Amino acid sequence: MYAYAQQQQHAGVDTDPLSSSLQIAQSKVQASTSPGTWGHGVPSLYKISIQDLLKILGITTVGCIAAYLIVKILLNHVKEKEDEKSIVMHQ
Repeated sequence: MYAYAQQQQHAGVDTDPLSSSLQIAQSKVQASTSPGTWGHGVPSLYKISIQDLLKILGITTVGCIAAYLIVKILLNHVKEKEDEKSIVMHQ
């Protein structure tokens, strides 16, 4: 069995199923991301306009500002609750 595995390795045949799976996955990724391909998983960012980029930037900015305000409001709310608890405990 060991001699057979050595023969296969010298012949260039991969006996490790993990290596074989990785090689198949790599070839699929290379085929799907090569220039000229289209379909699922291939982004079409090459034809994006400046207006679309600005729109994406604006939406992202608004989302970040909204997330910041929500966290700030929630932290203030938690702080007020803790202050109320400490006032009640000191009385």
